[in-house]
Amino acid sequence: MTESVNYHNQVNFNRICGTEDSQPDSNFDFFNNSCDQETKETAGWLRVGRLSAAFDLNCCNRDRGCERIRRPPEATRSCHRSVMMLHWELIGAAVDAGIFLICYKLYKNASKEADLIKDMTIYEASPELRSKLEGTEGKSLPYACVQGVTQALNNVLRSRFKDEEGVIRTHSFVEHKSKRTQGYWTDIERVIKDEVQSKPFTLQNLSSASRDRVTVEEALSANHLDDALSIVYDHYEPTKDGALSRGVDRLFGEVVKGHRETEKMLGVGVHLLGLGKITLDGDKIVLSPPDTKDPYILTSLSKGELVKAYSSKARVYKVMAWVFGVVGVGFVSYFVYRNVKRYYEDYQMQRLVEQMRINRAQQMASEGNNNGDENENRESCVVCLANPRELIVLECGHLCLCGDCARELPQPRRCPICRGAVARLLPVFNS
Repeated sequence: MTESVNYHNQVNFNRICGTEDSQPDSNFDFFNNSCDQETKETAGWLRVGRLSAAFDLNCCNRDRGCERIRRPPEATRSCHRSVMMLHWELIGAAVDAGIFLICYKLYKNASKEADLIKDMTIYEASPELRSKLEGTEGKSLPYACVQGVTQALNNVLRSRFKDEEGVIRTHSFVEHKSKRTQGYWTDIERVIKDEVQSKPFTLQNLSSASRDRVTVEEALSANHLDDALSIVYDHYEPTKDGALSRGVDRLFGEVVKGHRETEKMLGVGVHLLGLGKITLDGDKIVLSPPDTKDPYILTSLSKGELVKAYSSKARVYKVMAWVFGVVGVGFVSYFVYRNVKRYYEDYQMQRLVEQMRINRAQQMASEGNNNGDENENRESCVVCLANPRELIVLECGHLCLCGDCARELPQPRRCPICRGAVARLLPVFNS
């Protein structure tokens, strides 16, 4: 029986190699003698006992000699795809978890700031504020709210386009153009000039007869400062290039449409609300960035409007956190479900294969050696060509495997006939 199986092995080898006209022994011995171990493993050799069978072997020929396979077998490629899919799933879960944590942290910070500002007492530049600072430790309030009207401490800034004065001035010159990217035209902006100037200023209470004032430091680093800047000048000048110049620009994929010049100022006499650290430095009251992680704010909004702004921001971050949280939970649940299902299917398949091996051993022991010729004529496994076919591969329906070879199938399991995915194995009992 062994010699017959070996002969069928060699014939099967010749058929796969495309050398059916040659003698089986010569081709089979040529492969064993010429190919190294790595080539045999890459070719997909499965060894069951002393028998061997080749899968997808297209590299050997009697005339060409032996070459390395240019691409791995289908089972190896499928395994690589599964590993890559697992890696992408883990990366996706990690990215989703990171975005969720960022959104949750932003939500907590915005909600905390909204509650903190809501409970704050608004101070003004007055003797009461000075007395409050003198009675505190270190003569400072770590995070407090003060309001007043802007007044220049020394010199003021003047607008280049209008007769207006201020303490902060921004001037920008932006180029607007269209650029062709992969066949599509998109509008882009290029900042040519962005200038910011500031002068020291204070917050004063004009309704009080006292001369107390709060000096503002590092105003340019404050949040919401853009809300207090008013647009003094805004002009858009389209380009006046000729048709030839515009045609050349379109040919090169970049067309300048025009330029926008804008000037903004924080004028004198503007009501501001400031949140930060308030310190009594000698006779001077100073508003500066806080030592804590709380935001430094200078805005023209009222306290209620500022609370609404932070509450709205907190709601947006909360919704985003919920969305990414639900997506992450669903992602992890599906990942766990799929792996548990795969583990259960593998466990059931291993039990089935083991039961088939036990049944075969019992059947062979009961039959003895009297039915040796009958066993040789029975349809054998397409992999080992030794054991009878005992399992049907579903969903393709091929009856092609024995229990031993089914247990040795690499992950992901695929039918050796059609390379279809193995959903489950159905036993066949030979009478």
